[in-house]
Amino acid sequence: VIGLVEVDVVTDRHANLHKDLIQHLGGTVDAGQGLYACAYRPTARDEHSVLDIWHRRLTIQESLPTMPLYLKNGPCVPVDLQKTYMQTRQDHRLN
Repeated sequence: VIGLVEVDVVTDRHANLHKDLIQHLGGTVDAGQGLYACAYRPTARDEHSVLDIWHRRLTIQESLPTMPLYLKNGPCVPVDLQKTYMQTRQDHRLN
């Protein structure tokens, strides 16, 4: 069992992978439209499988959030999306 971080920054379509994932798992969610980041942690509570979810709406020209990434049998690693984005732009010389 591993954690997952999903970031939707595509502005020219209106699909919602978060909503599709939750529906596939048998749940319902009012995901709405727009950009977002989600972090997921599958875990067990009282012998039941549950999915912890951190959901953040994103806004164009605002900083990206830091999201939790839960490693298998390990710690939670904070993923600084803004820092990663800026480093990628610098590494690839994107302006």
